[in-house]
Amino acid sequence: MCFLAVFGNILIFVVILKDKQLRSNVANMYILNLASADLCVGIISLTIKNIWRYTGNWPFQRAVCTFWTVVDYSACMQGVFAVTLISLDRYFMVTKFLNYRKYNSRKLACGLITGTWTLALLFNAFPVLGNELWPNAGDVGINYSVNCDFGVLRILSYNIAQIVIGFLAPAIILAYLNFKVYANILKRSKGLVRTEVSPMQLDTIHPPAEPGAKKDSHVNSTHRSQDTKRSYKTHRKAAITLALIVGVFSICGIPYYVLQFMFIAKGVYFSWLLGNGANYSLWVNSAINPFIYAATSPRIRRGIIKIICFWNHRLRRKIRPLQ
Repeated sequence: MCFLAVFGNILIFVVILKDKQLRSNVANMYILNLASADLCVGIISLTIKNIWRYTGNWPFQRAVCTFWTVVDYSACMQGVFAVTLISLDRYFMVTKFLNYRKYNSRKLACGLITGTWTLALLFNAFPVLGNELWPNAGDVGINYSVNCDFGVLRILSYNIAQIVIGFLAPAIILAYLNFKVYANILKRSKGLVRTEVSPMQLDTIHPPAEPGAKKDSHVNSTHRSQDTKRSYKTHRKAAITLALIVGVFSICGIPYYVLQFMFIAKGVYFSWLLGNGANYSLWVNSAINPFIYAATSPRIRRGIIKIICFWNHRLRRKIRPLQ
């Protein structure tokens, strides 16, 4: 799982950054944002956790424990924010078609991505780095050559804030945005609403016809119909991609957040096995997302195949002289 999360998300970065068309699409900045969070999970969270499991005791000192905890919690929270930003972008694409460029600017994307990363890092770094400031944190005397534990992470107030900011609020936003996207797609599929084309777009694509030019009017009408069908297919494809990303994210994240909610509601502490199972369920999402991108985007899929075939060809050329 660790290998898939790291290798898969690195492939996504290489494919998007190498392909000019993919790179120039602002919507792919949100995909790269999610891939960067998933890459942190693969390189930091899963790698260190697997080493810890293998050795039995925490094999590093407190500094590494602090770094690992902050990165792990921040990357997982940013993953939630990243899925929310992808949903927001798809919402603007489908429901604000005429003004989509206004909401699809590179400046806005950079601002949203930077803002969410800053929030995730500050929210999770402050309680861990200032752990001693919390009364009754419960980790006094922890031997960091044996265990990695911050009692502040079990404080009720912190867990309430975390589940509200990192789950409940994004879940409400996701539910609303996805409902609006799917409702719009469903109505258009039934022919109840039609995608409008602005006068500016029509003037750009099809210049106004001279009076009485019926043939030109018919051509414009045909092109307008083709534009409508093309935009519907694009939006439907975006909705399918969104459904897969949100669906897999929800399935993987629910076990972790259910346990966290039960701890808040009843103060229940769970066994090591159950807690680790919930953590791995949350982390496995980072290994699945690259497959979703490849399955829903032919261009990304072709890019991945080209890279793999190129590496395979070079490997064969190196092995052949040795035989």
